[in-house]
Amino acid sequence: MTFGQQIMSTFIGALSAFIFSIFLFYLTEKWKNKLANKNLGDCLQKEIDYNIIFLEKYKEDYEKMLRQISANDKQIYTVFRFEKLQRLFLQEAFNKGILYKHLNTEQISEVDNMINFFGYSTNNLAWSILNGFKGNTSTQSDTLRKFEWDKDQIDKYINLLKTLKEKFKKIK
Repeated sequence: MTFGQQIMSTFIGALSAFIFSIFLFYLTEKWKNKLANKNLGDCLQKEIDYNIIFLEKYKEDYEKMLRQISANDKQIYTVFRFEKLQRLFLQEAFNKGILYKHLNTEQISEVDNMINFFGYSTNNLAWSILNGFKGNTSTQSDTLRKFEWDKDQIDKYINLLKTLKEKFKKIK
């Protein structure tokens, strides 16, 4: 074998190894991304299930509170837990672009509104209005209007979560 043939065979071997390593890297990255998306999809489904159950229970508490306000009963004992809505995997799905792949613009906007609605500021506003009702600085009708609006938001977001649950079954 001549010197030129040795150089050529070494070059071809090195080039083949380089191309194979790029191909192998591509396959492993694709496999890792698919596995990560599957895990995110599983966690997202569990988070959505938790949030549906949480909001349905919370809706019952709100309905009880609305009945008490309607009866002008000021002995209302409740805990506002808006910030307990789980959003970790929803936000991760936002960050990875998965929501943009499966939802339209209006649904993405609603998910964003839901995440922003369930927070400490809504808790503080609810406490302020309830304390105003108990302290006679807020009228019964204003208090009812505020909490009925909150209950309508809870209903809307329960329906949104049920829609998301169906759409995200495709991620698995």
